[in-house]
Amino acid sequence: MTLNRPLVEISGVPYHVDGQRSDKFLSFSVSESDFVLLEGPNGSGKTSLLNFIAGLHRPTIGEVLIRGRDVAVMTASERLIWRRSLGLIPSCSTLFDGYTVLENLRLSAQILGIKAKEAFENSKESAELCGLSRYIDDKVEDLSEGMRKRVLIARALVGRPQMILADNPLESLDETSQEQFLYLCTKLAKIGYSVVMTSSIPLPFQIKSLKKVDLGVF
Repeated sequence: MTLNRPLVEISGVPYHVDGQRSDKFLSFSVSESDFVLLEGPNGSGKTSLLNFIAGLHRPTIGEVLIRGRDVAVMTASERLIWRRSLGLIPSCSTLFDGYTVLENLRLSAQILGIKAKEAFENSKESAELCGLSRYIDDKVEDLSEGMRKRVLIARALVGRPQMILADNPLESLDETSQEQFLYLCTKLAKIGYSVVMTSSIPLPFQIKSLKKVDLGVF
């Protein structure tokens, strides 16, 4: 990667209004330790932008560069290597009910191909970073929605990703849990992770270090 070059650069990509393509275009970048918010109503194209960043799709208009390379010319192998450097937080909970927090993290790490000892160490460290040390032996279905979101963040960290993508994680959370989630994302950015998050609801408070990409009014 070229020195100081952003991890991801998006330029000239249209967003949508009420499901229809707008005549306005987005250009933004994501560098190391950035916390970027893609904010806009449902149907504005936030999830599509995450898919572009992940190299899952490419835009019909505009350009997406991943580590300086156009996603349109990347090979399938190059895109796979990039996706393996990402931690994903889906919009809905996909935890393994019936298992503890620690078991969920270890299973997720091993699915990524991490050996058992390293998977255990990574899981413990990720749980601690996300404030879950007290809950590692609790079954995930017994946790509050806010705590389950923390488990999803911890799970995204077990593979030691370079960037975290979170798809509309604030939905279904009360204001206190939203603040806790955002505080944790800010903390991750400060220690070196890049975080890209979408939101279809206004944030409950301002974050000074946040880079906001506005996809339309609510």
